[in-house]
Amino acid sequence: MYQGSLSTVLTALLCLQQASSSVIPTTDGSRPMGKTVEVSQADIAPGPHNSAGSIISNNLPTTNGLNSAVKAKLMRREDPPTLKSLDELAAQLVRTPVRADCVFVTVAHLLGTTPQEVSRRTNISIPEPDTGGTTEALTIFARLGLVFRVWMYETPPQGGGGPIRNRPLHRGLPLYLAFPRTTGMPRTMGVAYLMPDATGSIRPDANGVVGHAVVCTNPGTPYARYIDYQADPNGRDITSTMQNTRILAYFAVDPRASTGDLITTQRPAIEQMEVDEQEAHPETQDGGPQIEAPGTSQQENGGPQAPAPDTSDPMDVDEEHIKQWAIGQFSGLSCVAVVAALSAYSNHPRPGRSLPDVALWARAKESTSSDCDRAREMATQIQRPPTAKSDDPLKEDELKKLENGDFSGLDCASALEKMYITYKIHTPELGKKDATTAEDPTADCRRAQDLVQKQKIPDPCKKIKNIEIGFTLASSWLSIKGEGTKDDVGAILEGPAGKAELLLAHRPAGGDSMWLPVDMQKSFKADSIDITGINNLTLTAETFFFGGGAASDAFKVQDLRLRAKCADPGFAAKNDKYVGINAWYERPQKGWWIFSDIFYPSNFDKKNLATFPVVPADWQFAPPCTIIKDLSYAFSLGSGLGAGTGDKLTLKLGDGKIELGNSFDGKSTSEGKIDLQKTFSKAAVDIRLLTTAAIDDDDSSAGIFDNGWTFKGVTFTATCKDVPKKMQMKKFADLNLAIAAKNNKTPWNGTISPEDWLEVA
Repeated sequence: MYQGSLSTVLTALLCLQQASSSVIPTTDGSRPMGKTVEVSQADIAPGPHNSAGSIISNNLPTTNGLNSAVKAKLMRREDPPTLKSLDELAAQLVRTPVRADCVFVTVAHLLGTTPQEVSRRTNISIPEPDTGGTTEALTIFARLGLVFRVWMYETPPQGGGGPIRNRPLHRGLPLYLAFPRTTGMPRTMGVAYLMPDATGSIRPDANGVVGHAVVCTNPGTPYARYIDYQADPNGRDITSTMQNTRILAYFAVDPRASTGDLITTQRPAIEQMEVDEQEAHPETQDGGPQIEAPGTSQQENGGPQAPAPDTSDPMDVDEEHIKQWAIGQFSGLSCVAVVAALSAYSNHPRPGRSLPDVALWARAKESTSSDCDRAREMATQIQRPPTAKSDDPLKEDELKKLENGDFSGLDCASALEKMYITYKIHTPELGKKDATTAEDPTADCRRAQDLVQKQKIPDPCKKIKNIEIGFTLASSWLSIKGEGTKDDVGAILEGPAGKAELLLAHRPAGGDSMWLPVDMQKSFKADSIDITGINNLTLTAETFFFGGGAASDAFKVQDLRLRAKCADPGFAAKNDKYVGINAWYERPQKGWWIFSDIFYPSNFDKKNLATFPVVPADWQFAPPCTIIKDLSYAFSLGSGLGAGTGDKLTLKLGDGKIELGNSFDGKSTSEGKIDLQKTFSKAAVDIRLLTTAAIDDDDSSAGIFDNGWTFKGVTFTATCKDVPKKMQMKKFADLNLAIAAKNNKTPWNGTISPEDWLEVA
């Protein structure tokens, strides 16, 4: 394999050129050269052209009369990488369409950022999914000022020359031959590869695309993982699918040689990724464990030859394997590779492993006693009694415990699975969690807790904006100490979304009350955040050397509140959990500094006084839900002479109509339940569609002296569909309007917005 520059990577990933029919010349005298491989066009069997539906054989071609075993030895990883120029690579490789969108996404994550950020900085749209290489990709890399290092292999392509439609397709190398771990190689790289179908053939899709690109960590070691950020923005581990792939190239960003604003900003992130992988797997340092091709193990070093396993199928890591490994019986397998297999099993507990058998038959010298101890410990941890499968939902007390963060006595994996079933949440991970051994044993419980809490949040309020903190000091004439303080009082609002720090009041007096807005962009780098992104509200106090208050200047807090606008207009959220706490707080002291006869505290830094948990269950919403399953009305007439009517009245709500009748006395009330199916043609209604209320008045049946009536008001009461809550819309409950229907068939109407619906007990 050999290493090249930015133009090389572009050639490798997007536009591989046709092979030469002569021996590759050495043209770059300034670079150290390794050995070259003579490739004659006559040695390459012609193949079908690269077009949709054509099949490229997956059998390795014979090169210069060498059989596959000799060729495998020739292309061993120990061969030193050779630096080649672009012209030499162009003479060696053919065009291989790799999905441009995946290259784009992969490069973004190699930079430690997102595709959206790369797109923003380059002013180029992210390629559409399933598209092949385009010239825009060249522009993307050039604008970024990126320099890449690329490792590619000198295997000849299959096929012959001729018109471009008949140009052969470079098919890459099998995974076990393509592991490129060499001195100085990064631990986080990109990899371009081909994926054969079930028959072992490589078929271009309808767009002529046959290749893919993903991120690879710790390549060339038993700990290698392949992560696809195109399939899942959070990264999907696809190591288990990589066994039969054909590797085209490995590539990495060169942070030292690259230039531009993006690399300057992202260089720390790139370096941190390297540090993280090094700390996670110190065994992967240069000269550490590597994975060999079949049949190249102990015999070459004078030791006995282990039988080469069948690599046609991935190894099944089942309960029997785990049982044997838990008692230290590895049957000649490399403990390093067993650790890697168990790591994969922990993340994806299902038969069919991420590492092929050949990976487990690594050299015996790679294993140490500590590796085997670690493998035995991991297998022991994975062993656990099978979780009883049950479609029964969690009990009410279990849901309450989850919501409050009390995980005692709960089987976290089972609880999470039941949550998925109960709330009909689709997830590709369902059914795989029972055997998961996470570093945090409560991780699944915390995921279940998040699901429980979010079920009580209406969709429009799952994200909030314009957050404000309310602060009120108590006030009492009977207080001797005084509820105010000479300290500055502040607050810290923090959680997964970030951290906001702000001053609530400068030396507030007793009875002071205020609302302080949070700078969303400064604190959370976003205009809106997930409502579960805030976990704690911390009260702080700070004094100053000059003009500061005396020590222990306690103050009494009456209320601490939160309020916010929901991301969906018309919805609001508030948290009054800590209204009426009426508690004293004071800044702790470490000692004294004495000046003249004045005592000043020695600790002038900000102090945390108390932390108040903030959980989704404590938020109240206006309205508390969006979808209702029951709806009723209460329509009232006013009192007084002539308040009644014989008119035929119809109440209108949104697109629905409710016939009220045609005979009403003063002070009378008409109440009833609205048939949602009949009125709105649906069993559940979104209140956001109920934007108007009105009265139609048909006075054709009224008497001669029936010239008007008094409309007192109307109230609507609704029951939420997905949460056990009720709400009322009382905006029009007390109008007391004089209505005259003559020449006015709709004498009254009003507008409704979601915030008009208020929760009731």
